[in-house]
Amino acid sequence: MRKAYIILLYASIIVTTVACEKEDNFSNECVSSTMLGTTCEGAFLLQIDTALPIGTSVYFSGDMGAPIPGPAAVPATYANVVQTFQNLPTLRRGEQLFIRLRPATSAEKVERFCTANKIMYTAPQVMVTDSFCTAGKTILVK
Repeated sequence: MRKAYIILLYASIIVTTVACEKEDNFSNECVSSTMLGTTCEGAFLLQIDTALPIGTSVYFSGDMGAPIPGPAAVPATYANVVQTFQNLPTLRRGEQLFIRLRPATSAEKVERFCTANKIMYTAPQVMVTDSFCTAGKTILVK
């Protein structure tokens, strides 16, 4: 019985290691993102420009939180959109930021609500782990 318990314990450790390794590999990718705007909850909406399927489609019609500088928002449905409540380098709408990110854990997720006169954008929350991942290159691209 004790051997069976030990084998089960080792098997669960291996499965956990493999699952965590997948997340670590994901967070090591430097991805291109485009600043869309802000949410009424205070988050930034980013469109992930790569094939990394972490986001969701969002119809964005304009800033619902603090307005960000740059050209007016183009109302459209954007694919692969995520949101983050972290401070990001000052960006203008439409500029690119090269980042490393990972899904937010349940402890890191921010739960806020909007007033009834604001549109609530729903996109997966992420944590930006590195906003300068281009190894010395300029992070903003116009």
